[in-house]
Amino acid sequence: MTYLCCTKKLFKEMAVSRDQIVPLNPDNSFLGEWYANLFKIAQYKCLIFTNKLTCFTVICQGIKIDDIRNLPATFRKGLEKTLRDEKIEETNIQRILTDCQEIRYSVPSDRVTTGVMVNHTQNLQYMVGYEGGFYQCKWDELKHLLNHTPLLCGRPNSDPLSGKYAIDRLKEKLCSWNNKNVIERLTYGG
Repeated sequence: MTYLCCTKKLFKEMAVSRDQIVPLNPDNSFLGEWYANLFKIAQYKCLIFTNKLTCFTVICQGIKIDDIRNLPATFRKGLEKTLRDEKIEETNIQRILTDCQEIRYSVPSDRVTTGVMVNHTQNLQYMVGYEGGFYQCKWDELKHLLNHTPLLCGRPNSDPLSGKYAIDRLKEKLCSWNNKNVIERLTYGG
């Protein structure tokens, strides 16, 4: 199970009732919770999803109300595309997508992850304008760039994310998961 921690603006657009929003409980998903927000570039709606653990970010641009109302499917589709674009191994992609089959909604509680989302949104606004506009820019390259930009959060020497790339944090997590599975198979014969 995975939590999507959505902003008030996104919940309003989704028409989610209060009883669908649950408090965060420690989840057993591989990457933990994801933060989600709705924003606009020019007049076009976009979604941003940022993983709390790795700050790996997924952008879905030019979305419609049906995409917002069916947020779990939109999230999984965008996540799968972004992972493939980053050339993540198929077994790891399937593991991550399996973890995201059951999704619950909650509210954001981590200011660092929220700050990374806001920063990415501002950077995208600038980059899309610089590239000539919504339909002229190369979206896949822009999305790739976001996950290959050093994170500058917290104090440089005290924050474990500071100065690291989101894609590297994701790959470290995947590597540790893969190593754990190998050790379990060797130890338990599974």
